[in-house]
Amino acid sequence: MMITERSKRVIPFRPHDAKRVGEGCFYLDLIVWLNGDRIELGDGVGFNYGCYVNGYGGLRIGDRTIVGPYAMIHTANHEIAPERPIVEQGWAERPVEIGAHCWIAMGVCILPGARLGDGCVVARPRAQKPLMRILFLQQQPCMRALKYAVGLRSAFPWMRLGFAYQGKTLSERYGSGDELFERWWDLGLEPIKPLRAAVGEFRPDLIHSHNLPDSLTAIALGLFTGRVPVIHDVHDLQSLRRTPYEHGFPEPPKPLALEQLAVEECSALVTVSAELLEEVRARYRVRAPTLAFANYALRRDLPMALPPAERRNGHPPRLVYQGTLSTNGGHYDLREIMRTLVGEGLSLDVYPSRSVPAYAEFTAGLPGLRMHATLPPSRLLAALPQFDFGWAGFNSDLNGAHLDTCLPNKVYEYLGCGLPVLTLGHRALSRLVDGSGLGLSLATFDDLVGQLSAVDLAEIRGRVAAVRLELTVESNIHRLAELYEAVAG
Repeated sequence: MMITERSKRVIPFRPHDAKRVGEGCFYLDLIVWLNGDRIELGDGVGFNYGCYVNGYGGLRIGDRTIVGPYAMIHTANHEIAPERPIVEQGWAERPVEIGAHCWIAMGVCILPGARLGDGCVVARPRAQKPLMRILFLQQQPCMRALKYAVGLRSAFPWMRLGFAYQGKTLSERYGSGDELFERWWDLGLEPIKPLRAAVGEFRPDLIHSHNLPDSLTAIALGLFTGRVPVIHDVHDLQSLRRTPYEHGFPEPPKPLALEQLAVEECSALVTVSAELLEEVRARYRVRAPTLAFANYALRRDLPMALPPAERRNGHPPRLVYQGTLSTNGGHYDLREIMRTLVGEGLSLDVYPSRSVPAYAEFTAGLPGLRMHATLPPSRLLAALPQFDFGWAGFNSDLNGAHLDTCLPNKVYEYLGCGLPVLTLGHRALSRLVDGSGLGLSLATFDDLVGQLSAVDLAEIRGRVAAVRLELTVESNIHRLAELYEAVAG
């Protein structure tokens, strides 16, 4: 039997499988589960494929602890009585307690009597695993960098992270994130000298530089080529855009020359989608190793349990949009799209990442369009599962080529919260939702209520629920770590 990313199943524990089964507990495909009547599970406990769990001596696991594939948990040992046959020697019970929010990695063996506190990360020992230092470099630190850091810190405790930047720190922008990094270096308006000093102090094994713009990657290459490898992470390709990148900084001179230099001279190239990598290859000579790493959601932030797939929220289906709004005619200027959606008879709830006053006036004249206050991430993700579809269709009038390469954060947050995705034919998004059956790519707005009513919504929700935890940073961060190790040697 072959189990693939599409065929694997997330199987919920039943109430009688253990002494206590918290809300949202699950395992993937196959588990050896012995003496469940002596096992207590908190909320959201998950076991990956092929785990062995024996509760004979008593086992208690706290909320949201995740156990990796082929891990084993033993709660008793054989008694040693040489004068008797082995089968008659009996067992010595030694209960195991594992706290909340722990990560038990692949192949770990938890022995009888173990006590693990909250937040532990347990991995198989590696022979003299060397410390690795990674310096993030970005003009304005962003959510993608924050999510990388969460994944790396939880799965690879031997990695040390620093951040050299020019704008606001993560905590200044999002309310948290600075604590994930050992040091922060503000590069100011003239970054060359401060960056040289930061590298001298931190002594990184590699620099992970994020665009846009591409100027800091170019500076790092000029300063450290041959001494420190520089990974270039392409969030946006400047040559695909017709509108400025809005992050509070002026556009650097000769942006396309900087783009070419960063792509062709970097030690490794990371992109947000396979489609973006194709566009880069079509323009430049890519000689370095590459990785397409999407803007996955963080598993730790997702709801533990979802509403039933067969639930009915009424007619017509309820849509939600969360994220950036603008009024500059670019891809986040969604006023005409919103007007069309509610004009077709649908309801649309909007949770903006930042307040845009023009949209409050716009909403007032459109029944069916509801503008909510900006919510912190935890409350936002808790609110999303009540809806039927997450909206990810954008204004392609100016930036259609750019949109064809995008897989935005919001898409993986919708999926992580159990929502099928609606989009508008953007190439990368259409491949994700149509190719995997996780939503619909609409060719037309005509009879939109009829189009959505004809969909087997419960079936699509079931597919989304089955893969949502695999479309997370935590399930994919090992691919980035492998690239780090290959580049750093």
